Amino acid sequence: MSAEPPRRVVLKPDVDADAIDDAARFAGWQLANIIPGDARHPRQLLFSVFDGGWLYLVDDARFSQRWFQAEGPRQNENLERVRALLDCEAPGAEPAPASQHSPTESSTAATVSPAGPPPPHRPRLADHVLPRLHLMDGSPHLLLHDNARGDALELDLERFEWLELADGTRDEEGLFLEASRRGVLHKRSELRALLEQLHERGELAGGIAGEQRATRIPEREVKLIPGLRLGCDGTGSCCRTYSSMLFDRAEAEATQGIAPPGLTARHARVFLPAFGANDAIQAVATRDGECVFLDADSRCVLHARGAKPRGCNDYPLTLVDDGSELWAVPVFECPCVQRSFLAEIPAVPPVLPTHESGLPEERPIIRLRERFELDSDTPLAREELRDWVQRGVAQIPKAMDQADALHWLWTWAHADLNAQEVHTSAPPTYALAPWIQMLGDYASRRVDSAAWRSTRDRTRRLVEWMQAACATLSDPQRVRALLAPAQEGAGSRRRHAAEWAYVRCQLGGYQFAQGSEPLRSALEQRCGRILLARAMLDTCPHASADDAARTSPLTAVEALLRSESLRSAEMAEVHP
Repeated sequence: MSAEPPRRVVLKPDVDADAIDDAARFAGWQLANIIPGDARHPRQLLFSVFDGGWLYLVDDARFSQRWFQAEGPRQNENLERVRALLDCEAPGAEPAPASQHSPTESSTAATVSPAGPPPPHRPRLADHVLPRLHLMDGSPHLLLHDNARGDALELDLERFEWLELADGTRDEEGLFLEASRRGVLHKRSELRALLEQLHERGELAGGIAGEQRATRIPEREVKLIPGLRLGCDGTGSCCRTYSSMLFDRAEAEATQGIAPPGLTARHARVFLPAFGANDAIQAVATRDGECVFLDADSRCVLHARGAKPRGCNDYPLTLVDDGSELWAVPVFECPCVQRSFLAEIPAVPPVLPTHESGLPEERPIIRLRERFELDSDTPLAREELRDWVQRGVAQIPKAMDQADALHWLWTWAHADLNAQEVHTSAPPTYALAPWIQMLGDYASRRVDSAAWRSTRDRTRRLVEWMQAACATLSDPQRVRALLAPAQEGAGSRRRHAAEWAYVRCQLGGYQFAQGSEPLRSALEQRCGRILLARAMLDTCPHASADDAARTSPLTAVEALLRSESLRSAEMAEVHP
């Protein structure tokens, strides 16, 4: 029995394991558990194809060896189909030029996909694609926001119904049959065209998404950063800023009897999968940028009915594990956070259990990684980061008028790690110039990407405000004026207090250390954000004059940037 030379292969991401499995079944083979691995542990196969339709397969990942034989009148056709699907490059090898393939392999590959790999055999929306329903000026718009591409594709509701059926369990034929049965699709070519369009955009994945579970370390003690108290002013700013307000499946079902105010679309469209096709976590629709459950008086109708989702109840508090303790720290993204720190609204300490074991299993926890870079030449262990930050927190001036927060943060970022005292000085204008440029470029991209939004949309108004302020920072004299010590007055004292509250959150919650860039660069970037917020105080377009962030623009900057790094690829992403 002659055979092709054995070949060891790695199943690459563009080789759909479901398609291999189906092709093998058609050929009379049972190839169980042939799935792609990950980058660290790729699934490796050693196979040979023998005369007579026999396949010898060794699965290294499962230490198994199997013989399979193709049967039936289409034996040769199916044999070629499986051979083509398994025809990957060896681990670490560069893809072979088309001219090096044998005539049989070349013709088979051309049959499978003349312009690259075909769409996944059992498609679903990839997890980086965020389907969202936006009501703008009373008209519904369903968009697929692509965080990898930084753009959005609008679909009509009928075509999205086809995608709802594409959950990774059906092939194209199964999708067509089910959509036809429901009366929402009549031409298979239309379905194929949509799948090919999404595949070309890189927005499809294959098979059912794997479930991810958080690893818990129950011995961590839960601590609040000193003096933390939180309150709500009831203006609904947070309900108007985020286009992805998340519910789990049970929370979404709990709203079935609560009609969103003024929503005319059918109720099934109030919620869509938050990520790709998996509806375990769902995102609520928005109306001109605000949650559809917000009424005309800026009150949450779910809150009044006891159906508010956990994410909204937890907001703005985050839990950060520094390897020793669990710190409860708010994100500085809502005007209410600043007003709570400044005692401008009634506020109380958050109620939390003393240890992690008392937290709900589903409560998200940010766990700091074990290794960092202080700069491009200096590695830093998590324990060293923890000691450095704790010394920094202890060095924050007790009287906030003793030092400028921006000056202090810049100086601390560049001081010796073991320095016992920080002698502050203003950063050089030229040192902030790259960050000012990056902020300006980012603001311009955000304005362009927000053009589809309603003019009443808070996100659109905030990015336009941010862009207008960035434009003023191109003047070095303007930058020097903003870096100079503020004049005495109530407004200056309020700004001082707000900036120091921001610094305490950044350090106490290790918020500057949650990106991928070197830590000193991350701190420089935060100084740039403070500078931008100062410019926004003096440069406010008329459309944002009555916004809650008018007197707390640093919260608007943080809400727009989230934890994105100005130096990383994520800065090019545009979130819905």
